[in-house]
Amino acid sequence: MAEEQQAVNNEEEPKEQEQGGKTYTQDDINRMMAAKAKELESQFNDKLKEAQSVSADERKKLMEEGAKRAQMTAEEKAKADLEDRQKEIERQKAEFEQRMQLLDERQALSDTKDALTDAGLPKEFAGFLSSVDEDKRSSNISSFGEIFNKAVSEAVDKRVSGKKTPSTGSTTAPSQPSTDYKVPKTRAELLSMDIAQSQQFMNEHPEEANMLLKQR
Repeated sequence: MAEEQQAVNNEEEPKEQEQGGKTYTQDDINRMMAAKAKELESQFNDKLKEAQSVSADERKKLMEEGAKRAQMTAEEKAKADLEDRQKEIERQKAEFEQRMQLLDERQALSDTKDALTDAGLPKEFAGFLSSVDEDKRSSNISSFGEIFNKAVSEAVDKRVSGKKTPSTGSTTAPSQPSTDYKVPKTRAELLSMDIAQSQQFMNEHPEEANMLLKQR
């Protein structure tokens, strides 16, 4: 009888499990599962703390707003909701007007380039002359055309008359650039000059100015 009881007890003891050639008891498995659970809990707590830290200011703002709204009367709440809607409408209106202004400016610039081309003037000056006001744009182009054509004509006459003197036949030295501005070396530098300086440069050096304007 004692031998049979011993056999039953042996069968009820936890059996060892084998994995990858290594033997694990039930206690070993329980310890590994507990360690894994602790690791997962630690990772979860870290993520929770990070989320709470990131949204702390936002939660505080929402709580303050909620507390403020809770203390309002029905009339005050309706008034606050109306103000919120009005602010949103104003925001959308401002955004729409900004987009329309940008479209108007782009169209005005395109129209200015076309007008300069039709007038035989360099369209590279469109950025200086463009305006969403059509009358002002036309006035700018007209004034610029008169000044530009006069400057080119005077510069050509000066170059022709300065090449040779009737008495000696000697050539004169080319005009030196004015010290009032930096002589542009590229098209971008020419376009970045103010109108007065660019006109002075074109007056003194029309050929160089035309070459720069033709650059791409």
